[in-house]
Amino acid sequence: MTDSGFPVIDLSPWYTGADKGGVAEAIRVVCESIGFFAIRGHGVPDMAVAAMRAAARGFFALPATEKLRVARPRPEQNRAWHAEGTETLSRLAGNESPPDYKEVFAIGPPDVPADPYFHAAPGAYPNYAPNLWPDQPEGFEAAWRAYWRAMEDLQETLCRIFATALDLPEHHFLGFVDKHCSMLRALYYPPQAISPLPGQLRAGAHTDLGMLTILKNEAASGGLEVRDLAGRWHAAPVVEDGFIVNIGDLLMRWTNDRFVSTLHRVANPPAGAAAGDRRPALHCLFRRAELRRADRMRADLRRAGPAGEIPAGHGRRLSQRTLRSHRRAKPGRGMSGAVLVTGAGGLVGAAVVEALVRQGRTAVALDRAAPPSEVTADWSAGPGRAVFVVQDARESEGVAATIKAHGVRRVIHGATVTAGADRDASDPEGIVSVNVLGTIAVLRAARAAGVERTLVLSSNAVYGPNALVGDVLDEAATQPDPRTMYAITKLAAERTAQRLAELWSLEVRIARLTSIYGRYERDTGLRDTLSPLHQATMAARAGEAVVLPGPGRRDWMYSRDAGAGIAALLDAPALPESVYHVSTGVTFTVADWCALLQSRFPRFAWRLAGAGEAATIDYFGFGERTPLAVTRFTRDTKFRPAFDAGQALADWIEWLDR
Repeated sequence: MTDSGFPVIDLSPWYTGADKGGVAEAIRVVCESIGFFAIRGHGVPDMAVAAMRAAARGFFALPATEKLRVARPRPEQNRAWHAEGTETLSRLAGNESPPDYKEVFAIGPPDVPADPYFHAAPGAYPNYAPNLWPDQPEGFEAAWRAYWRAMEDLQETLCRIFATALDLPEHHFLGFVDKHCSMLRALYYPPQAISPLPGQLRAGAHTDLGMLTILKNEAASGGLEVRDLAGRWHAAPVVEDGFIVNIGDLLMRWTNDRFVSTLHRVANPPAGAAAGDRRPALHCLFRRAELRRADRMRADLRRAGPAGEIPAGHGRRLSQRTLRSHRRAKPGRGMSGAVLVTGAGGLVGAAVVEALVRQGRTAVALDRAAPPSEVTADWSAGPGRAVFVVQDARESEGVAATIKAHGVRRVIHGATVTAGADRDASDPEGIVSVNVLGTIAVLRAARAAGVERTLVLSSNAVYGPNALVGDVLDEAATQPDPRTMYAITKLAAERTAQRLAELWSLEVRIARLTSIYGRYERDTGLRDTLSPLHQATMAARAGEAVVLPGPGRRDWMYSRDAGAGIAALLDAPALPESVYHVSTGVTFTVADWCALLQSRFPRFAWRLAGAGEAATIDYFGFGERTPLAVTRFTRDTKFRPAFDAGQALADWIEWLDR
């Protein structure tokens, strides 16, 4: 026993023959009560375990582009790499939950004979589908094959012990597992950069379908938990020189429920736990293909009556349960499934991800660094889910791999450098690299992955001084006249995207955004021009007076409205125009905003700058801008903003005060 009372059984007396009956009796007791136990003295070489563990860790550390080479070719085939968020084990128990927070790599029998039974019999595919072996890391296949052989030997020993425990001939089960279609799976539980959704675990509660499972688990925060007969969950121990064994549904049926297949799950680490390197857990699940109907077990089981009939079609059920655990949740009406958002850590990208999650969507949030917890907390509020991927949008192959791995159907490209004058002078190459070459890379990835629609985010900055002319800026009538590196590269990205859409037969639309402010706005290192509204709000909270260079009238748009508007544009049934403005169409001034701030923070003082007086708020060039026309936008999306200036301030302050 461990200190927690979890049974640990030493198999050494079985191997030596000193006390086979004692080992079998100890296992009988736990199999008839909870069906989980740990073993020592198992005979598996330490070197085989170490090599397997190193191979698995090396594989999961590979870039997604490499892992994608061995991704599942078809939904029913389990022997391959499974990206994070593509498996939901709770469905095996008939329950719905968010997808499991893990990656998987799995193989089946590595040396399948040429016998037609394994290739032509009903159910042969996918139970004996060829394994997909990665080229990296070096020695991967050899390590897995050696570990497989060790697990097969241990499985045979356990089958002999089970038979003895049931007062059957020691070899009784061996004829039923001679053509098994078992799986060896390495599970990687990554650090949880985004808080899990309600009900989301590293592995949802389920029972195993096969005969038995042998697990090599690791000491780390969050791990295997087993439910007892009273419905309480208990953490399984880590036995450094041992394995965890559990009974599966098939053996429970073979023994007429005498042996127990028990619900288990893998818990999340505690909130705030260190995000260290999580070693993979090694699972070997032993199954019988059941491609032909077998006779009843020929024995009277002690206190249980005759064994249950071996179910015909068990192999087909394996495939059906594999499909069930990997099927995707249906998107809401009018929605197109998973959406990739590049630049997800920035102001607009974060708001788009939050809008998608609120709609019940899956948002694959891509950025070069994880956003702070106050942002990801909103992404975790559901009912949809966000999967964060650390990646540079300029790495086309990596982006394509992410798109394919997560089943992305549509893309919102928002990765950008919002440069100020200093960066224009010091790093024009970097601005062009992200804003123009990054757009090309994302479109190339979208083409390679077969994405159905891509939305490229641009800016009203492309109009330059023309933004001061007339009553409204029209997508067709108002000519762009960019003057800053940001504006120049955004227009270049627009024209490049439109040209590549023609050449590559892509559906691409341009979304020119008005001036965005509010929730999620912060200095990310790529945003040099924080909005005047942000500057004033931070000053008001700090009790500092501000001096405005002018009224600052624009069609300001709150970030959460911008996120919802972009999502509406992405999902519009038909988009006959190539360029759309995204705006509320309603103007107010920075001075109006300061008056609202003063009502919220009575000690806050503000004024317009007098003649020759230096302002403390930077408008970054043009203070007044003509509003964007929104006729196209509202006509084709039916979008209506949810926040006026007062509501936006209340929502933003509530978020900042958390």
